[in-house]
Amino acid sequence: MIVSKRRSGVLVFLAILLSLAGMIVSGILLQHHVVAQIGGDPLLGGVCEATAKFSCDEVIASEWGKITLVAGERRAVIPTAMVGFAFFAAVFAWFVCIGMPEGRRRWLHVVPTLGLLAGLAGAAGFEYIMFAVLGKLCPLCMATHLAILLLFVVTLLLWRRGKAAPVAGSSGEAGDAARVPAAPYPIGRMLLATLTLAAVTTGLGWFIYKAQLHAGYANEYYARWQDYNKDTRFLYDQFLQQPRVDIAIHPDDPVRGPADAKHTVVVFSDFLCPFCKGLASMLEQREKEFPGEFRVVFKHFPLDKSCNPDLKSNLHPGACVGAASVEAIRLLAGNDAFWTMHDFVFRGTKFSAEAMIQQAEKMGIARSDYIATIQKPTTMDHVKFNIAEGRRLGLQSTPNLFVDGRQMTKGWGDRHLWRYLLSDETLNTPSSQPATTQPTTTQPVSATQPATSPGPSQR
Repeated sequence: MIVSKRRSGVLVFLAILLSLAGMIVSGILLQHHVVAQIGGDPLLGGVCEATAKFSCDEVIASEWGKITLVAGERRAVIPTAMVGFAFFAAVFAWFVCIGMPEGRRRWLHVVPTLGLLAGLAGAAGFEYIMFAVLGKLCPLCMATHLAILLLFVVTLLLWRRGKAAPVAGSSGEAGDAARVPAAPYPIGRMLLATLTLAAVTTGLGWFIYKAQLHAGYANEYYARWQDYNKDTRFLYDQFLQQPRVDIAIHPDDPVRGPADAKHTVVVFSDFLCPFCKGLASMLEQREKEFPGEFRVVFKHFPLDKSCNPDLKSNLHPGACVGAASVEAIRLLAGNDAFWTMHDFVFRGTKFSAEAMIQQAEKMGIARSDYIATIQKPTTMDHVKFNIAEGRRLGLQSTPNLFVDGRQMTKGWGDRHLWRYLLSDETLNTPSSQPATTQPTTTQPVSATQPATSPGPSQR
Protein backbone atom coordinates (compact mmCIF):
# COMPACT_ATOMS: atom_id res chain seq x y z
CA MET A 1 0.00 0.00 0.00
CA ILE A 2 0.99 3.71 -0.19
CA VAL A 3 2.29 5.21 3.02
CA SER A 4 0.53 8.58 2.27
CA LYS A 5 -2.85 6.97 1.69
CA ARG A 6 -4.03 7.93 5.17
CA ARG A 7 -2.97 11.52 4.57
CA SER A 8 -4.81 11.48 1.23
CA GLY A 9 -7.93 10.25 2.97
CA VAL A 10 -7.73 13.09 5.50
CA LEU A 11 -7.30 15.65 2.70
CA VAL A 12 -10.23 14.23 0.75
CA PHE A 13 -12.40 14.38 3.87
CA LEU A 14 -11.29 18.00 4.41
CA ALA A 15 -12.22 18.82 0.79
CA ILE A 16 -15.67 17.32 1.36
CA LEU A 17 -16.15 19.46 4.49
CA LEU A 18 -14.98 22.62 2.72
CA SER A 19 -17.31 22.04 -0.23
CA LEU A 20 -20.18 21.40 2.19
CA ALA A 21 -19.36 24.67 3.97
CA GLY A 22 -19.33 26.44 0.60
CA MET A 23 -22.77 25.05 -0.22
CA ILE A 24 -24.13 26.14 3.16
CA VAL A 25 -22.84 29.70 2.82
CA SER A 26 -24.08 29.85 -0.78
CA GLY A 27 -27.46 28.66 0.50
CA ILE A 28 -27.50 31.50 3.04
CA LEU A 29 -26.70 33.95 0.24
CA LEU A 30 -29.65 32.55 -1.72
CA GLN A 31 -31.83 33.24 1.30
CA HIS A 32 -30.56 36.83 1.21
CA HIS A 33 -31.75 37.01 -2.41
CA VAL A 34 -35.22 35.96 -1.25
CA VAL A 35 -35.19 38.54 1.56
CA ALA A 36 -34.02 41.26 -0.84
CA GLN A 37 -37.04 40.59 -3.08
CA ILE A 38 -39.71 40.00 -0.46
CA GLY A 39 -38.41 41.22 2.89
CA GLY A 40 -37.79 39.49 6.19
CA ASP A 41 -34.86 38.69 8.43
CA PRO A 42 -31.82 37.33 6.60
CA LEU A 43 -29.61 34.69 8.17
CA LEU A 44 -26.32 36.13 9.48
CA GLY A 45 -27.61 39.60 8.63
CA GLY A 46 -25.53 41.11 11.41
CA VAL A 47 -22.35 39.85 9.77
CA CYS A 48 -23.33 41.57 6.54
CA GLU A 49 -23.79 44.93 8.25
CA ALA A 50 -20.93 44.72 10.77
CA THR A 51 -19.23 47.84 9.35
CA ALA A 52 -20.16 50.62 6.95
CA LYS A 53 -18.01 48.93 4.30
CA PHE A 54 -19.99 45.67 4.53
CA SER A 55 -23.30 45.27 2.74
CA CYS A 56 -24.43 41.93 1.37
CA ASP A 57 -27.68 43.55 0.24
CA GLU A 58 -25.96 46.13 -1.96
CA VAL A 59 -23.73 43.50 -3.55
CA ILE A 60 -26.73 41.24 -4.14
CA ALA A 61 -28.77 44.14 -5.54
CA SER A 62 -26.05 45.05 -8.05
CA GLU A 63 -25.97 43.67 -11.58
CA TRP A 64 -23.15 41.36 -10.43
CA GLY A 65 -25.47 39.71 -7.93
CA LYS A 66 -27.37 37.90 -10.65
CA ILE A 67 -26.95 36.48 -14.14
CA THR A 68 -29.63 37.22 -16.73
CA LEU A 69 -30.09 34.72 -19.54
CA VAL A 70 -32.14 35.82 -22.55
CA ALA A 71 -33.32 33.48 -25.31
CA GLY A 72 -35.77 35.18 -27.64
CA GLU A 73 -38.65 36.40 -25.51
CA ARG A 74 -37.69 34.16 -22.60
CA ARG A 75 -35.70 35.62 -19.76
CA ALA A 76 -34.24 33.82 -16.75
CA VAL A 77 -32.54 35.46 -13.78
CA ILE A 78 -30.13 33.25 -11.85
CA PRO A 79 -28.57 34.52 -8.59
CA THR A 80 -24.78 34.47 -8.65
CA ALA A 81 -24.97 32.58 -5.36
CA MET A 82 -26.71 29.76 -7.24
CA VAL A 83 -23.69 29.47 -9.52
CA GLY A 84 -21.51 29.22 -6.41
CA PHE A 85 -23.80 26.57 -4.95
CA ALA A 86 -23.58 24.51 -8.16
CA PHE A 87 -19.79 24.87 -8.17
CA PHE A 88 -19.44 23.59 -4.60
CA ALA A 89 -21.96 20.82 -5.33
CA ALA A 90 -19.76 19.63 -8.22
CA VAL A 91 -16.63 19.67 -6.04
CA PHE A 92 -18.50 17.86 -3.26
CA ALA A 93 -19.73 15.18 -5.68
CA TRP A 94 -16.23 14.67 -7.10
CA PHE A 95 -14.54 14.09 -3.78
CA VAL A 96 -17.38 11.92 -2.45
CA CYS A 97 -17.54 9.66 -5.51
CA ILE A 98 -13.96 9.73 -6.83
CA GLY A 99 -11.79 11.12 -4.06
CA MET A 100 -8.12 10.78 -5.05
CA PRO A 101 -7.70 8.51 -8.11
CA GLU A 102 -4.81 6.07 -7.78
CA GLY A 103 -2.46 4.27 -10.11
CA ARG A 104 -3.13 4.74 -13.81
CA ARG A 105 -6.23 6.82 -12.98
CA ARG A 106 -4.21 9.42 -11.11
CA TRP A 107 -4.28 11.80 -14.09
CA LEU A 108 -8.01 12.36 -13.46
CA HIS A 109 -7.06 14.56 -10.53
CA VAL A 110 -6.40 17.26 -13.11
CA VAL A 111 -10.20 17.72 -13.41
CA PRO A 112 -10.82 19.15 -9.90
CA THR A 113 -7.49 20.98 -10.06
CA LEU A 114 -8.42 22.90 -13.21
CA GLY A 115 -11.99 23.36 -12.02
CA LEU A 116 -10.86 24.90 -8.73
CA LEU A 117 -8.30 27.02 -10.55
CA ALA A 118 -11.12 28.43 -12.69
CA GLY A 119 -13.23 28.94 -9.56
CA LEU A 120 -10.34 30.74 -7.88
CA ALA A 121 -10.01 33.06 -10.88
CA GLY A 122 -13.74 33.79 -10.71
CA ALA A 123 -13.53 34.47 -6.98
CA ALA A 124 -10.61 36.85 -7.52
CA GLY A 125 -12.59 38.67 -10.20
CA PHE A 126 -15.59 39.04 -7.89
CA GLU A 127 -13.33 40.34 -5.11
CA TYR A 128 -12.05 42.98 -7.51
CA ILE A 129 -15.62 43.96 -8.42
CA MET A 130 -16.56 44.37 -4.75
CA PHE A 131 -13.46 46.42 -3.90
CA ALA A 132 -13.00 48.49 -7.06
CA VAL A 133 -16.41 48.65 -8.73
CA LEU A 134 -19.09 48.40 -6.05
CA GLY A 135 -17.13 49.80 -3.12
CA LYS A 136 -19.01 47.42 -0.80
CA LEU A 137 -17.98 44.05 0.58
CA CYS A 138 -20.11 40.96 1.14
CA PRO A 139 -18.60 38.93 4.03
CA LEU A 140 -20.56 35.83 3.02
CA CYS A 141 -19.27 36.07 -0.55
CA MET A 142 -15.76 36.44 0.81
CA ALA A 143 -16.28 33.29 2.91
CA THR A 144 -17.13 31.29 -0.22
CA HIS A 145 -14.03 32.68 -1.93
CA LEU A 146 -11.91 31.58 1.03
CA ALA A 147 -13.42 28.09 0.80
CA ILE A 148 -12.44 27.92 -2.89
CA LEU A 149 -8.88 28.97 -2.05
CA LEU A 150 -8.60 26.32 0.67
CA LEU A 151 -10.06 23.68 -1.64
CA PHE A 152 -7.47 24.57 -4.27
CA VAL A 153 -4.66 24.22 -1.71
CA VAL A 154 -6.01 20.83 -0.60
CA THR A 155 -6.21 19.72 -4.23
CA LEU A 156 -2.58 20.68 -4.81
CA LEU A 157 -1.50 18.80 -1.68
CA LEU A 158 -3.22 15.69 -2.99
CA TRP A 159 -0.85 15.66 -5.97
CA ARG A 160 2.08 14.84 -3.68
CA ARG A 161 3.06 11.18 -3.70
CA GLY A 162 4.13 9.27 -0.65
CA LYS A 163 6.86 6.60 -0.47
CA ALA A 164 5.83 3.13 -1.48
CA ALA A 165 5.87 0.65 1.38
CA PRO A 166 6.93 -2.98 0.72
CA VAL A 167 4.01 -5.15 -0.31
CA ALA A 168 3.80 -8.55 1.37
CA GLY A 169 4.93 -11.45 -0.86
CA SER A 170 6.95 -9.28 -3.24
CA SER A 171 10.62 -9.72 -4.11
CA GLY A 172 11.94 -6.16 -4.29
CA GLU A 173 11.18 -2.48 -3.75
CA ALA A 174 11.36 -1.57 -7.43
CA GLY A 175 9.02 -4.35 -8.39
CA ASP A 176 6.64 -3.43 -5.59
CA ALA A 177 6.43 0.20 -6.67
CA ALA A 178 5.91 -0.82 -10.28
CA ARG A 179 3.07 -3.15 -9.33
CA VAL A 180 0.88 -0.53 -7.66
CA PRO A 181 -2.61 -1.72 -8.56
CA ALA A 182 -4.93 0.37 -10.70
CA ALA A 183 -8.00 1.96 -9.21
CA PRO A 184 -10.15 -0.79 -7.75
CA TYR A 185 -13.37 0.66 -9.14
CA PRO A 186 -14.81 1.20 -12.65
CA ILE A 187 -14.04 4.88 -13.35
CA GLY A 188 -16.88 5.24 -15.88
CA ARG A 189 -19.49 4.43 -13.28
CA MET A 190 -17.84 6.72 -10.75
CA LEU A 191 -17.86 9.63 -13.20
CA LEU A 192 -21.53 8.99 -13.90
CA ALA A 193 -22.21 8.89 -10.16
CA THR A 194 -20.31 12.16 -9.75
CA LEU A 195 -22.33 13.90 -12.44
CA THR A 196 -25.56 12.52 -11.04
CA LEU A 197 -24.80 13.60 -7.47
CA ALA A 198 -23.70 17.06 -8.62
CA ALA A 199 -26.84 17.50 -10.72
CA VAL A 200 -29.17 16.23 -7.98
CA THR A 201 -27.52 18.43 -5.31
CA THR A 202 -27.66 21.50 -7.56
CA GLY A 203 -31.24 20.77 -8.53
CA LEU A 204 -32.18 20.39 -4.88
CA GLY A 205 -30.57 23.73 -4.04
CA TRP A 206 -32.39 25.43 -6.91
CA PHE A 207 -35.69 23.81 -5.91
CA ILE A 208 -35.34 24.97 -2.30
CA TYR A 209 -34.47 28.52 -3.43
CA LYS A 210 -37.46 28.73 -5.78
CA ALA A 211 -39.72 27.15 -3.17
CA GLN A 212 -38.64 29.75 -0.61
CA LEU A 213 -39.19 32.51 -3.15
CA HIS A 214 -42.62 31.26 -4.17
CA ALA A 215 -43.60 30.61 -0.56
CA GLY A 216 -42.47 34.10 0.38
CA TYR A 217 -44.56 35.67 -2.37
CA ALA A 218 -47.50 33.42 -1.51
CA ASN A 219 -47.30 34.36 2.17
CA GLU A 220 -47.02 38.01 1.25
CA TYR A 221 -50.08 37.93 -0.98
CA TYR A 222 -52.01 35.80 1.49
CA ALA A 223 -51.27 38.29 4.26
CA ARG A 224 -52.55 41.07 2.03
CA TRP A 225 -55.70 39.15 1.16
CA GLN A 226 -56.28 38.06 4.77
CA ASP A 227 -56.23 41.54 6.25
CA TYR A 228 -57.43 44.04 3.68
CA ASN A 229 -57.35 46.97 6.14
CA LYS A 230 -53.62 46.45 6.48
CA ASP A 231 -53.09 46.43 2.75
CA THR A 232 -53.29 49.22 0.19
CA ARG A 233 -56.21 51.01 1.79
CA PHE A 234 -54.40 51.01 5.14
CA LEU A 235 -51.28 52.45 3.50
CA TYR A 236 -53.45 55.01 1.77
CA ASP A 237 -55.07 56.03 5.07
CA GLN A 238 -51.63 56.25 6.66
CA PHE A 239 -50.53 58.47 3.82
CA LEU A 240 -53.52 60.79 4.30
CA GLN A 241 -52.65 61.11 7.99
CA GLN A 242 -49.28 62.60 7.12
CA PRO A 243 -49.21 66.38 7.59
CA ARG A 244 -49.09 68.35 4.36
CA VAL A 245 -46.11 70.60 3.87
CA ASP A 246 -45.55 73.16 1.16
CA ILE A 247 -42.33 72.23 -0.60
CA ALA A 248 -41.30 75.05 -2.89
CA ILE A 249 -40.40 74.23 -6.48
CA HIS A 250 -37.72 76.59 -7.75
CA PRO A 251 -36.99 77.45 -11.38
CA ASP A 252 -33.68 75.61 -11.10
CA ASP A 253 -35.20 72.42 -9.69
CA PRO A 254 -35.16 69.60 -12.28
CA VAL A 255 -38.73 68.69 -13.23
CA ARG A 256 -39.98 65.83 -15.40
CA GLY A 257 -43.58 65.65 -16.53
CA PRO A 258 -46.22 68.16 -17.65
CA ALA A 259 -46.34 71.45 -15.77
CA ASP A 260 -50.13 71.21 -15.50
CA ALA A 261 -50.12 67.66 -14.08
CA LYS A 262 -52.72 67.03 -11.38
CA HIS A 263 -50.15 65.65 -8.97
CA THR A 264 -46.64 66.62 -7.94
CA VAL A 265 -44.06 64.13 -6.68
CA VAL A 266 -41.00 65.58 -4.92
CA VAL A 267 -38.03 63.27 -4.47
CA PHE A 268 -35.06 63.86 -2.16
CA SER A 269 -32.45 61.48 -3.51
CA ASP A 270 -28.77 60.42 -3.51
CA PHE A 271 -27.07 59.14 -6.65
CA LEU A 272 -24.98 56.67 -4.61
CA CYS A 273 -28.01 55.21 -2.77
CA PRO A 274 -29.10 51.75 -4.05
CA PHE A 275 -32.64 52.26 -2.75
CA CYS A 276 -32.85 55.57 -4.65
CA LYS A 277 -32.01 53.56 -7.75
CA GLY A 278 -35.01 51.35 -7.01
CA LEU A 279 -37.21 54.41 -6.47
CA ALA A 280 -36.11 55.92 -9.79
CA SER A 281 -36.98 52.67 -11.58
CA MET A 282 -40.36 52.54 -9.82
CA LEU A 283 -41.22 56.13 -10.79
CA GLU A 284 -40.28 55.37 -14.38
CA GLN A 285 -42.79 52.50 -14.34
CA ARG A 286 -45.50 54.66 -12.75
CA GLU A 287 -44.94 57.34 -15.42
CA LYS A 288 -45.64 54.70 -18.07
CA GLU A 289 -48.74 53.45 -16.24
CA PHE A 290 -50.15 56.91 -15.52
CA PRO A 291 -48.88 59.13 -18.37
CA GLY A 292 -49.32 62.82 -17.75
CA GLU A 293 -50.88 62.31 -14.31
CA PHE A 294 -47.95 63.60 -12.28
CA ARG A 295 -44.68 65.46 -12.51
CA VAL A 296 -41.49 64.57 -10.66
CA VAL A 297 -39.32 67.20 -8.98
CA PHE A 298 -35.80 66.12 -8.06
CA LYS A 299 -33.98 67.53 -5.03
CA HIS A 300 -30.47 66.52 -3.94
CA PHE A 301 -29.90 65.00 -0.51
CA PRO A 302 -26.50 63.24 -0.62
CA LEU A 303 -25.70 61.16 2.49
CA ASP A 304 -22.17 62.54 2.57
CA LYS A 305 -20.95 64.68 5.45
CA SER A 306 -18.67 66.72 3.21
CA CYS A 307 -21.71 68.76 2.09
CA ASN A 308 -24.35 67.43 4.49
CA PRO A 309 -22.50 67.76 7.84
CA ASP A 310 -25.50 67.21 10.12
CA LEU A 311 -25.89 63.56 9.16
CA LYS A 312 -25.57 60.98 11.92
CA SER A 313 -23.26 58.82 9.78
CA ASN A 314 -21.31 59.21 6.55
CA LEU A 315 -23.13 56.52 4.56
CA HIS A 316 -22.12 57.44 1.02
CA PRO A 317 -18.74 59.18 0.82
CA GLY A 318 -18.40 60.87 -2.54
CA ALA A 319 -22.14 61.46 -2.93
CA CYS A 320 -21.63 65.24 -2.78
CA VAL A 321 -19.29 65.11 -5.75
CA GLY A 322 -21.78 62.82 -7.48
CA ALA A 323 -24.58 65.34 -6.95
CA ALA A 324 -22.38 68.16 -8.28
CA SER A 325 -21.50 66.03 -11.32
CA VAL A 326 -25.15 65.66 -12.30
CA GLU A 327 -25.99 69.22 -11.31
CA ALA A 328 -23.22 70.45 -13.64
CA ILE A 329 -25.05 68.81 -16.55
CA ARG A 330 -28.16 70.82 -15.74
CA LEU A 331 -26.19 74.05 -15.56
CA LEU A 332 -24.51 73.37 -18.90
CA ALA A 333 -27.34 71.81 -20.90
CA GLY A 334 -30.61 72.34 -19.09
CA ASN A 335 -33.43 70.36 -17.51
CA ASP A 336 -33.78 67.59 -20.09
CA ALA A 337 -30.04 66.91 -20.04
CA PHE A 338 -30.20 66.56 -16.25
CA TRP A 339 -32.79 63.78 -16.56
CA THR A 340 -30.75 62.07 -19.26
CA MET A 341 -27.78 61.93 -16.89
CA HIS A 342 -30.07 61.02 -13.98
CA ASP A 343 -31.27 57.96 -15.89
CA PHE A 344 -27.74 57.09 -17.00
CA VAL A 345 -26.47 57.07 -13.41
CA PHE A 346 -29.36 55.13 -11.88
CA ARG A 347 -29.36 52.54 -14.65
CA GLY A 348 -25.61 51.98 -14.33
CA THR A 349 -23.58 49.78 -12.00
CA LYS A 350 -21.37 52.33 -10.27
CA PHE A 351 -20.96 56.07 -10.12
CA SER A 352 -17.77 56.42 -12.18
CA ALA A 353 -16.20 59.82 -12.91
CA GLU A 354 -14.84 58.71 -16.27
CA ALA A 355 -18.16 57.18 -17.29
CA MET A 356 -19.88 60.45 -16.39
CA ILE A 357 -17.42 62.45 -18.48
CA GLN A 358 -17.85 60.14 -21.46
CA GLN A 359 -21.62 60.38 -21.17
CA ALA A 360 -21.38 64.19 -21.00
CA GLU A 361 -19.28 64.15 -24.18
CA LYS A 362 -21.93 62.01 -25.90
CA MET A 363 -24.42 64.71 -24.92
CA GLY A 364 -22.29 67.31 -26.70
CA ILE A 365 -20.61 68.79 -23.63
CA ALA A 366 -16.87 69.40 -23.81
CA ARG A 367 -14.82 67.51 -21.26
CA SER A 368 -12.99 70.63 -20.08
CA ASP A 369 -16.23 72.60 -19.64
CA TYR A 370 -17.85 69.77 -17.73
CA ILE A 371 -14.94 69.29 -15.31
CA ALA A 372 -14.62 73.05 -14.77
CA THR A 373 -18.33 73.35 -13.99
CA ILE A 374 -18.22 70.49 -11.48
CA GLN A 375 -15.36 72.22 -9.66
CA LYS A 376 -17.09 75.61 -9.46
CA PRO A 377 -18.25 76.40 -5.89
CA THR A 378 -21.53 77.74 -7.28
CA THR A 379 -22.40 74.30 -8.69
CA MET A 380 -22.66 72.98 -5.18
CA ASP A 381 -24.88 75.87 -4.09
CA HIS A 382 -28.06 74.30 -5.44
CA VAL A 383 -27.14 70.94 -3.87
CA LYS A 384 -26.60 72.58 -0.47
CA PHE A 385 -29.81 74.52 -0.85
CA ASN A 386 -31.72 71.27 -1.44
CA ILE A 387 -30.00 69.77 1.61
CA ALA A 388 -31.20 72.73 3.70
CA GLU A 389 -34.74 72.09 2.42
CA GLY A 390 -34.48 68.48 3.47
CA ARG A 391 -33.09 69.44 6.87
CA ARG A 392 -36.10 71.69 7.54
CA LEU A 393 -38.30 68.69 6.77
CA GLY A 394 -36.35 66.57 9.27
CA LEU A 395 -34.84 64.22 6.69
CA GLN A 396 -31.96 61.94 7.69
CA SER A 397 -31.98 59.28 4.98
CA THR A 398 -32.84 58.61 1.35
CA PRO A 399 -34.94 58.16 -0.63
CA ASN A 400 -37.70 60.48 0.59
CA LEU A 401 -40.86 60.84 -1.42
CA PHE A 402 -43.56 63.51 -1.12
CA VAL A 403 -46.77 63.21 -3.12
CA ASP A 404 -48.82 66.42 -3.22
CA GLY A 405 -47.03 67.64 -0.10
CA ARG A 406 -47.52 64.49 1.97
CA GLN A 407 -44.58 62.23 2.74
CA MET A 408 -44.97 58.64 1.60
CA THR A 409 -43.12 56.75 4.33
CA LYS A 410 -44.35 53.26 3.45
CA GLY A 411 -45.56 51.41 0.42
CA TRP A 412 -44.10 53.62 -2.30
CA GLY A 413 -43.37 50.49 -4.33
CA ASP A 414 -47.01 49.37 -4.19
CA ARG A 415 -48.55 50.04 -7.61
CA HIS A 416 -52.05 49.61 -6.18
CA LEU A 417 -51.42 52.43 -3.71
CA TRP A 418 -50.42 54.66 -6.61
CA ARG A 419 -53.72 53.89 -8.26
CA TYR A 420 -55.48 55.20 -5.17
CA LEU A 421 -53.29 58.28 -5.07
CA LEU A 422 -53.57 59.18 -8.75
CA SER A 423 -57.13 58.18 -9.56
CA ASP A 424 -60.00 60.67 -9.57
CA GLU A 425 -61.67 58.65 -6.85
CA THR A 426 -59.16 59.85 -4.26
CA LEU A 427 -59.88 63.51 -5.04
CA ASN A 428 -63.49 63.39 -3.84
CA THR A 429 -62.77 63.82 -0.12
CA PRO A 430 -61.48 67.13 1.30
CA SER A 431 -58.70 65.38 3.23
CA SER A 432 -57.18 64.06 0.03
CA GLN A 433 -56.96 67.33 -1.89
CA PRO A 434 -53.41 68.01 -3.12
CA ALA A 435 -51.15 70.21 -1.08
CA THR A 436 -50.13 73.61 -2.41
CA THR A 437 -46.85 72.42 -3.88
CA GLN A 438 -46.40 75.03 -6.60
CA PRO A 439 -43.55 76.62 -8.55
CA THR A 440 -42.00 79.44 -6.60
CA THR A 441 -38.82 81.43 -6.23
CA THR A 442 -38.88 81.33 -2.45
CA GLN A 443 -37.20 79.01 -0.02
CA PRO A 444 -39.22 75.88 0.82
CA VAL A 445 -41.81 76.21 3.54
CA SER A 446 -41.29 74.06 6.60
CA ALA A 447 -44.08 72.27 8.38
CA THR A 448 -44.41 75.03 10.96
CA GLN A 449 -43.00 78.25 9.59
CA PRO A 450 -43.05 79.98 6.18
CA ALA A 451 -39.76 80.78 4.56
CA THR A 452 -38.62 84.30 3.82
CA SER A 453 -35.14 83.96 2.29
CA PRO A 454 -34.52 83.73 -1.46
CA GLY A 455 -33.92 80.50 -3.36
CA PRO A 456 -30.63 79.62 -4.98
CA SER A 457 -31.63 81.02 -8.33
CA GLN A 458 -31.86 84.50 -6.83
CA ARG A 459 -28.52 84.50 -5.02
